[in-house]
Amino acid sequence: MTVVIAEISKSGIVMAADTAETSTVKAKSGKEYTRIRHGAQKLFPVPDLKGGVSYWGAGEIFEDGASGRIPTDVWLEDFIAREKLNSLEEFAHTLRRWINVLHGLEGPLLGFQIAGIGRTNSGDNQPVFHRICNHDKKGGRKPEFEIELRKGRSNHDGVTSFRVQVWEAAPSTKPL
Repeated sequence: MTVVIAEISKSGIVMAADTAETSTVKAKSGKEYTRIRHGAQKLFPVPDLKGGVSYWGAGEIFEDGASGRIPTDVWLEDFIAREKLNSLEEFAHTLRRWINVLHGLEGPLLGFQIAGIGRTNSGDNQPVFHRICNHDKKGGRKPEFEIELRKGRSNHDGVTSFRVQVWEAAPSTKPL
């Protein structure tokens, strides 16, 4: 199960994610074993853009030219370091393009949550939240990774909250 949370207030951004990775391994006998590994990094700062990104779902993606699959956390950390982008919106669209090419439509369910403070067309700073995934809210497959831009709801204290994403363990990866 993965839990990712994002809250943005006038004081800053709070993002949180668990560190457990669940995998199912099929033995030669045909029996399936489920393993949970703790210590995975599912949340990364994007300091140059005053934001952060977290992920859920597939723990590995295929990277063309590499020796097969690479852990999603390693790929994402490298993506943040190598892509020099100007806004969280550009970050989200670039991430979506890369994931559509590398992970493809055949890969397991995968999603990303991007939150931070971005500039509007009028030049004002505003909380932004992008959700990129290849599935719908019930775990059904989408034809490609899509970006959903969300506006948070502010309470009387100026705290903008985005809904909590909770996903079951692999392989079904459906929301609870």
